[in-house]
Amino acid sequence: MTPTMITALASRRGATFLFCAIAAILCLASGCSKDEKEKEPVVSVQTTPAQRAPISQVISAEAVVYPLEQATIAPKISSTIMYNEART
Repeated sequence: MTPTMITALASRRGATFLFCAIAAILCLASGCSKDEKEKEPVVSVQTTPAQRAPISQVISAEAVVYPLEQATIAPKISSTIMYNEART
């Protein structure tokens, strides 16, 4: 390589480094800008204190219940249970 080629490569590397540094600074500066905070909506709520009272209305209905999550439980080994001390 000739000295002029080395100088050209060094200046090209310097320019590339300078460009990358400026791009990184601009990315960081744009991320640190202050955004306007969103205004939270004002909601009015009316409450009443809880009271003990007899149930005034009983409603019965038919429905089907589905689980949100389901798990299969299985033993690691298969065997016969000889004795169970569970109280019923």
